[in-house]
Amino acid sequence: MLTQIIRRTMATEVKRVPIPRRGVDYRGKVVLAPMVRSGELPSRLLALKYGADLVWGPETVDYSMIGTSRRFDEDSRTIEWYRLSSHGQKDPPPDAKESIIYRMLPEVEKDKLIFQIGTSDPDRAVAAARLVAADVAGIDVNAGCPKPFSTSGGMGAALLKTPDKLCAILEALVKNITPEFEIGISVKIRLLDTAAETEALVRRLCATGITGLTIHCRTTPMRPRERAIRGQLRMIAEVCHEYGVACLMNGDVENRDQRSPARQRVRCGRCDDCSRG
Repeated sequence: MLTQIIRRTMATEVKRVPIPRRGVDYRGKVVLAPMVRSGELPSRLLALKYGADLVWGPETVDYSMIGTSRRFDEDSRTIEWYRLSSHGQKDPPPDAKESIIYRMLPEVEKDKLIFQIGTSDPDRAVAAARLVAADVAGIDVNAGCPKPFSTSGGMGAALLKTPDKLCAILEALVKNITPEFEIGISVKIRLLDTAAETEALVRRLCATGITGLTIHCRTTPMRPRERAIRGQLRMIAEVCHEYGVACLMNGDVENRDQRSPARQRVRCGRCDDCSRG
């Protein structure tokens, strides 16, 4: 009898990848999803005020971060990454204007902000991530944005067509960022054309050493006005759990009331959580 109980317990235990000391476990969290132009500091602070456990910043392209300087603004109490506009010149002119590329409020966001990077190159991804990794709770790679500004540079959803490159980016971040800064690496993707293709990709991504995977339940051509596809969600969550990777669902979750029903559709808890956005 005791042996049967132990076997049942072992069968129902969920495998979990180790969470780095400064990293976060995405399971059971209320999360603000990354949104272009909407995930800036004011929106994130508002989400945290009303109960979000974690917030994602907007996709920030590696090129825009590389070459920035970091400073702490005493008046606003924010950390800012900024650069001087060079207009294509080697050195900025004397009257060059300053551009703030990224901003955070450490006293509120220190352990709750996930930096999402837009990248198509492992070395650039590491270089950009290293600039912010000491100040954030995790680094997320955007492999789901369908907008031309992202895909035209081989970033976002374009990475779904180059899985070798996507895996190389994640492996480089896991190898170089996680040990030094003790935070986890995650990725956001979209559905592929078939469930078999999606499953194969998710297995490859989970094997890179990531701690979390967000699935936007639409294919690349689909837009927010089209209903999210949830038919593959249970399979994706089960694959993630085989590897101990947290699985978050994104798409058509507009408020807290929709969070529990969305999880119920995949039989209560198969998916670790749903993100708003």
